[in-house]
Amino acid sequence: MRDGVSPKSLVGSVVHRGLCEHDFFGDPLERGDVGPMAHLASSQGDDPEAGASGETGWSATEQRRGLKRDGRSRSLSWGVLTDGLEHYRRAYIERGRKNMPRRTSSLAVGSLPDGVVAFQNADKAAEEHWTPSRSRDLGNFPNPSRILLVGPPGGGKSTVMKNLIVHQNPPFDEVYVVHEDADLTAEYDELEPTAMMDEIPDLEWVNALPATDAKGAPIKRCIIVDDLEFTAAKKDRLKALAQLFRYVSSHKCIMVMLAHQSWFDLPPLAKKMANVFIIWPPRARTEAGLIENRVGLPKGSLRALFARYCTGPKDSLCIDWTDGSPARLRKNVFEPLPPPAQALLL
Repeated sequence: MRDGVSPKSLVGSVVHRGLCEHDFFGDPLERGDVGPMAHLASSQGDDPEAGASGETGWSATEQRRGLKRDGRSRSLSWGVLTDGLEHYRRAYIERGRKNMPRRTSSLAVGSLPDGVVAFQNADKAAEEHWTPSRSRDLGNFPNPSRILLVGPPGGGKSTVMKNLIVHQNPPFDEVYVVHEDADLTAEYDELEPTAMMDEIPDLEWVNALPATDAKGAPIKRCIIVDDLEFTAAKKDRLKALAQLFRYVSSHKCIMVMLAHQSWFDLPPLAKKMANVFIIWPPRARTEAGLIENRVGLPKGSLRALFARYCTGPKDSLCIDWTDGSPARLRKNVFEPLPPPAQALLL
């Protein structure tokens, strides 16, 4: 002890003085006798009997915060000191928040309508929509769409995806094909893809692509995922697929087509995020029930639609949930089903 002041009290005084003199946001604060620890700086020579609380010499605030009388000195435990510092840290942070300039909305409160105000998402400025001219070609799905093609081997899934590519107007600038046998397969050679890949590109890879061409026009892209293994896939593959369907497609304006042989083995997120389903008749009865539930069809209706309209070995049923679709239900993508069948998705 020195002059009746304990070492810990001196430390508390120094820490408190430093805390009081400097704001966490860089603005100097006025010195002053502020807070429960300020008395430590001037405890020497204090009258131990003086104070706001009568005989004890301590105010009610000081007692609540753990200050105690210790002979002629006023000491502070390290735990209480830490609590005091945390109290001031939070107070100064809150002060900084209050002093930060507030952003003002471009809409005056009095001019707001009684409803949701539409704000344009800058990430989605290049997205396409169904129009009367586009509707004349039902294979010209607006970009970005997330298209899921599911059916047994040999049904024609790859053929349908190639048809959707060539029906795009305006056409794609870049087409990427993700295939398990990317180095050797010649299945997509006629499309002259931009790149053949054996793994799904992640968000970092997509962000490295240029968003516009030399003239400033958005670059229109498509990613095809075909014959990829998911049942024993590593986490990186599943994460990249989730990013592709959940974020990349809509915010980077990239059409995604995913072809697979089994509805059971598809990652759940892909089935939830897809807005176009092209389905070939499954062999398992339970599989048809799961599919119709996910695509929004009433119970038992999918098998009835297959039995009535998909009688050929290559026939498929298209369920289109894109906004403004001219035909929700179609046979082989291009043939709208009659109005009674369309009513199933109303």
